[in-house]
Amino acid sequence: MNWFISENELNDLFDKTYNSLTENTATEDFYLKLRYITASIKHGHGGINLVQEEGVNYRLFSLAKSKKFIPFAIRILNNRVFVAVNTSANDKLTAGTEIVSINGESVNKIIEKQLSLMLANGQNTSFKYGNLEGYYQFHYLYQMMNRGVERFKIEAIPYNSKKKQTFEVDGELPQTISERFEKSQAKPSANTLTCCNIA
Repeated sequence: MNWFISENELNDLFDKTYNSLTENTATEDFYLKLRYITASIKHGHGGINLVQEEGVNYRLFSLAKSKKFIPFAIRILNNRVFVAVNTSANDKLTAGTEIVSINGESVNKIIEKQLSLMLANGQNTSFKYGNLEGYYQFHYLYQMMNRGVERFKIEAIPYNSKKKQTFEVDGELPQTISERFEKSQAKPSANTLTCCNIA
């Protein structure tokens, strides 16, 4: 328990978390607070999960079947987020497009908040990034922090361009995301980024 955090630091974290709770604290917010604690301990195998319906497959297991999520697979390269596979209905959001912001919030800020909730041993940040993109934790945590949001205003720089554009996309169910991902792999585009298979 105290390999990467001192006992005093851990106790202080427990106290601050406890004092932040109220009778009106939502289940999801309580879960995020507990997740922050487990991530702060820096043990890669000590996580917790919020009980919910089973996901459509092992890559998308965190995404509840009945909820809609950001509709594209991502790659994170040097703290920049790119569309790896577009699974939205908007065919202009092509692979290789760099995502600058989502609903007015910069992706750098989104990633910064999410990294503090990701498990890893010690300072292994590459493991955190891998789970954000490969196991759709980016999508899961975004939805958890922005509950009820099902439409996304995406500020992005298209592949082979330097000019920012704005795209409006609707969230999609995990089953739709999975099916469109599989379909896209049959016809890879010239600028498709290699990404973890979710099929």
